[in-house]
Amino acid sequence: MKYTFRIFLTALGLMFLLSTCGDKPSASNKDEADGVAQDLHDVPHILSSQDWLIPAGATASTKETRLILNASIDANLRDQKISGLMTKEFKRAYVSDYISDTSIRMEFKKDEITGRAIVNGRPAPQPNEKGPLHRQTMMFTKSDGNWQGVIDGAEANPDQRNHIDELARQIAGFNSRVIFGRSPRKLGDTWEVDPAKLNSYAGGLEEMNGTFKVFFRSLVKHQGYDCAEILTSFNLLGRELQGKEMQLIGKSIMLQSLDYQIPLRMEMKGEIMMSNPVMNGLGDMRTKGPIELIRETTFVLP
Repeated sequence: MKYTFRIFLTALGLMFLLSTCGDKPSASNKDEADGVAQDLHDVPHILSSQDWLIPAGATASTKETRLILNASIDANLRDQKISGLMTKEFKRAYVSDYISDTSIRMEFKKDEITGRAIVNGRPAPQPNEKGPLHRQTMMFTKSDGNWQGVIDGAEANPDQRNHIDELARQIAGFNSRVIFGRSPRKLGDTWEVDPAKLNSYAGGLEEMNGTFKVFFRSLVKHQGYDCAEILTSFNLLGRELQGKEMQLIGKSIMLQSLDYQIPLRMEMKGEIMMSNPVMNGLGDMRTKGPIELIRETTFVLP
């Protein structure tokens, strides 16, 4: 089962890099909607620019839960058939201290993985695991326009390196620039994103097509900040030359700070369907199941 979980982690990395679900904000977000000044409703907004807008001394505390619930697994490995259900939950909690516009200290309080599985009708115990960044502190610096991260006082192993690079892309706002663009957006605007542009950083698949639609639905107050409420819906099909195929279908909703251009809350719900060869082509595996993500960032100015 460990091999199966590794393949799911690859798929999750793609999904969460794409996400920026549900059809409406939570009640707390809706209750705050009336606090946005009327003049902000009448003008276009740049949702993602090249400018760094977070002041030195600010702090962001992020909590994130990712869940795969009862995903089905069907595999043929030589003459062996495997089928079952798998649940996997990932929890992260970390604090980002913005030292300057080119330096960020990020401390992971929690990076934990729990799960359960039933294989061929029998429970398959899954140990609780610590993620690669559990209790780690990273320093991110910007040089020549690029963000890079290192573990404080140690050298990152390959798994940690992949996760740190993902965080560096998140800090740099690659998702936001592709999904929002750099042009001003007005309330009620809709647009589509070319999936091929997502492919350069999302999962590393050789090919991606399908649809990715974006809707600037409203303006809301969240944590006292003016935010754009952005909805996305997507149906993406990714392929690799080695034969792996992955389809992602879902929706997301994000609250993007207008003043600081960072996401303060994101919810995503979707379904993943994946087929890929295993054991150098001697077998194949198919997976299908729902995926959910909730990420909340509490942002405090200096």
